[in-house]
Amino acid sequence: MRHARHATVIAVALVVASCSSAGAPVDPTGRTQSAIAYGTADSTHTAVVSVLANAGGSSFDECSGTIVQVKSGDAYVLTAAHCCNATTPTVVVMSSDYSVGESAVVSGTAPTPPAYAVVSGSVWFDAQYNGTDHDFCMLKFPAPAGAAVIPVAQPGADGLALGVEVEHVGFGVTDTSTGNTGRRHETSPVDVSLTALVAQSSQGGASHVPGVCEGDSGGPGLLPAGAAQSAQTVVMTTSYGSTSSCAANTMSTCSRVTSETGPGGFITSYLSDAPSGTQAGSAQATCDACAQASQTGACKTPATACANDAACTTLSGCLGGCTTTSCESACEATAGTTAVAELNALNTCICDTACASQCAASCAGSGACGVMSSDATCNTCLDASCCSQGSACASDSACLSCLGMTTPAASCSSDAAYAGLTSCIDTTCGTACGAITASDAGKGGDASGGHDAGKGGDAAVTSDGSTGGNGTEGGTSDGDDGGGSPAADVGRSGGCSVAANPEPAAPNLAVVAALALALARRRRSASTAEPTSSAL
Repeated sequence: MRHARHATVIAVALVVASCSSAGAPVDPTGRTQSAIAYGTADSTHTAVVSVLANAGGSSFDECSGTIVQVKSGDAYVLTAAHCCNATTPTVVVMSSDYSVGESAVVSGTAPTPPAYAVVSGSVWFDAQYNGTDHDFCMLKFPAPAGAAVIPVAQPGADGLALGVEVEHVGFGVTDTSTGNTGRRHETSPVDVSLTALVAQSSQGGASHVPGVCEGDSGGPGLLPAGAAQSAQTVVMTTSYGSTSSCAANTMSTCSRVTSETGPGGFITSYLSDAPSGTQAGSAQATCDACAQASQTGACKTPATACANDAACTTLSGCLGGCTTTSCESACEATAGTTAVAELNALNTCICDTACASQCAASCAGSGACGVMSSDATCNTCLDASCCSQGSACASDSACLSCLGMTTPAASCSSDAAYAGLTSCIDTTCGTACGAITASDAGKGGDASGGHDAGKGGDAAVTSDGSTGGNGTEGGTSDGDDGGGSPAADVGRSGGCSVAANPEPAAPNLAVVAALALALARRRRSASTAEPTSSAL
């Protein structure tokens, strides 16, 4: 993305910055947003458009995008998430030169063709965007007659492989001009790395290998390279580069579209008129924008620490794909305590210092006492009575691993931190956390007449984190008590006993796994608090 000022207001028309508006963050990793370097003017890719957003005053942000579908009178544009999460696009320009749309985006007046107003409420970006991958945003504008389309590639059919030449198109700055407003293209191979999520290519250097620069963000990577527009598909979107200087940029990274096409994918869902992800301009988007900006401001120190640690950035991406606390705990156990502490420090800074009001609805957990429960009453008790034990667990890799287990392994009981936490919960927070403790093992059901069986007792939670067995039902007499340590009284069995049929378990049982305890963290829901990229 490129941040610029309208040329009629400021004599120097464009001010290059990474990612978004004035004061926008530069990724601590040194990556920057991309424009075509060492390329040539493009007059044939009419489906590639410029996407403009008002950035306040006379400033605006510029990205590139592609019309990937026309339906019911609207053109559907694919661009980059980082072009939509800080500022919301309002104008799309269908021209080989986007300068014709500058005055409309700055003044807020209705644009005239070839500039078009973005449909209100239509801008959505991928909630899995983490500054590294899933860099996708979708929006709509009224399609003029004959609007060209370049469809997105489908899973298993994008044709990408290491060494394959890809054609990139965009409106970004060039290696010689920060004032470029024209559409350009270049062709270069995927020669650094290719995964299911991203494609990386080398560029620049002494041989001036063509590549992308600021303002090309969101623009397409097309296959087959050099083919007619009508024969091409969008296989990737431009995301970030190795530096904010176009001439010095030596590597570019693009998000692979097949990571979000196919059933349930962000792109596919939007094209089916069932948008998912985060709606631009929403409370979540406001939080994301603040968090992004904080990483070169109040939270620069923890953001840099996380960005410089591959385990921390991997953890951020892993957490972004989780929908359960067990998944989150597993991510943290894999990443290790150092990475967890680094990401927690960044999120704490964002949630408690830099963006407390903007992210109030998105942040969860105090992060002060090591672990937390999804139940507020239980959480209060944990903070008040088991804080030291929770903190000890958060600093112990074995305890973190046990937190991620649906059924804790026997070895968990021998880990001092885990045993200390479960013992504290069992003895002091049993009631608050809805627990059936070891000292109150489940009682057998009362005897009942006829064919109605007495219910077996609930499983007892033991101090080592294991769970006692459920009592059996008694056909005509009392059922057996549930197992536990120490064991409670054993009920009389007799009559026609049947298999165990426990009462429904109380929510948030005190055993750590059943409580769904997770490492306490300051996290932002939907889009995670990742260190942002130096977007193009």
